[in-house]
Amino acid sequence: MHRPKFFFLLALSFVLLLTACTHSKLPTGGSAIVIESPAPGSAVFSNDTIDVKVKAACGSGVERVELWVNGAAIGRADAPQGSYPKELPVTFKWMPTSAGTYSLEARGYCHDGTQPSPFPLVISVAPKTAEASPTPAPPTSTPPAAAAATKEPTATKKPDTPVPSVPSLVAAVDLNVRTGPGTDYPKVGVLQKGNSAVITGKDPTGAWWQIEFPADTGRRGWVAAAYVSPSNVENVQVADVPPIPSEAPGTTPAPPTAVPTSPPEAGEGAAFQANFWSDKASIFNGQCTNLHWDVEGVQAVYLEGAGVAGHGSKQVCPSANKTYTLHIVKSDGTAEDRHVTINVLPSLSLPTPVFTLKPDLIVSSFTSKPNPHCGDSYWVHITVKNVGNVAAGSFEVYYYWSSSAPSPMRQSTVSGLNAGATWSTSYSFTFTCSSQQTRHQRAVVDAENQVPESNESNNSKDLTTIWTP
Repeated sequence: MHRPKFFFLLALSFVLLLTACTHSKLPTGGSAIVIESPAPGSAVFSNDTIDVKVKAACGSGVERVELWVNGAAIGRADAPQGSYPKELPVTFKWMPTSAGTYSLEARGYCHDGTQPSPFPLVISVAPKTAEASPTPAPPTSTPPAAAAATKEPTATKKPDTPVPSVPSLVAAVDLNVRTGPGTDYPKVGVLQKGNSAVITGKDPTGAWWQIEFPADTGRRGWVAAAYVSPSNVENVQVADVPPIPSEAPGTTPAPPTAVPTSPPEAGEGAAFQANFWSDKASIFNGQCTNLHWDVEGVQAVYLEGAGVAGHGSKQVCPSANKTYTLHIVKSDGTAEDRHVTINVLPSLSLPTPVFTLKPDLIVSSFTSKPNPHCGDSYWVHITVKNVGNVAAGSFEVYYYWSSSAPSPMRQSTVSGLNAGATWSTSYSFTFTCSSQQTRHQRAVVDAENQVPESNESNNSKDLTTIWTP
């Protein structure tokens, strides 16, 4: 028996003893999470892509499932938007790049904010080696008198030589693949989150990797290094960088690339950021206000004990002074709380208003292209409605690229709008960026205050969009 195989079998036997008592099927009811595949003792080799099958169950519904390897998150799967299934099966793609013992851990998050006990699994990964053939030793020249006492020559075995590890990477998000190292180059495809690719070069700055794409075709593509987990890249050479394609005649230049505010939310190295605020610090009894939060680079976020997404808002209508708490679980497992206090003032005795006939213009709908990528064509759709009881005269509609921008990016003039009627428009453009970008956009109706309205405080609506490379 060759030594590498012998020691590998011993390692697998040891791992089997360690994990046999923990690997089990998902129990019925309650909250739990298991790794269904690979099984303890499976034969796993370096540089092979492994399907890690995980299943989570929660009585309140499953929000998301994560896979961690040696203490680092390598994959995340969220439940379909708006639904929280009792059970959520997920298959992660994982490629160990070197031999050794790996600790796999599945983590599940329930809709009620609870978390099943994480499920650990120890896997032993063996190297892919080229077995050496025994080579006979050359005969030794000895005097005739000593020849009888000389032992027969024995075959000697060259030491096994490991196959050099191939430089590779795993995508942390759905990642655009381009013809060159930059967002000015055309997109040729998408490397899906969790999928791997062979690295064939890098750009002079180290910010982009050249990969074989599609796999096993000999063709090349480029991906942003900030959104991948690379391996065995110590000896990767700088590749020839193709020239940036010239702009086609008649095209409109894309807006300038914005300065990135944070690393990608899905990336393992995302920077911690947390903001929590309200529209109003004080309200009268019977009024409402909105809470807003903007959190990145964390494991989980809870508003008043309920799990929420990292970016969002909620209307609250407290009847007495109240402090709201945003509980944040950071990537390293530590926790931090942020607080916002709303002061509630006594109701004012106001005279009975005199009923008047006036228009009331609102932004009834403000939507955009979902999940846009840097360099893709992007659109927003705005619908305005007159919810008042008389027709409105001419007014302006403004679209702001940022809620804090001093001037609109697009605008339209509406000649008039009858009571109960609607008016819609769409704006489209291309946004070029080299890293994940978050934009808080705003639509405003009657931006110039041309129309006397029954309510002048409901003329705008905000929209948040996140771009990825």
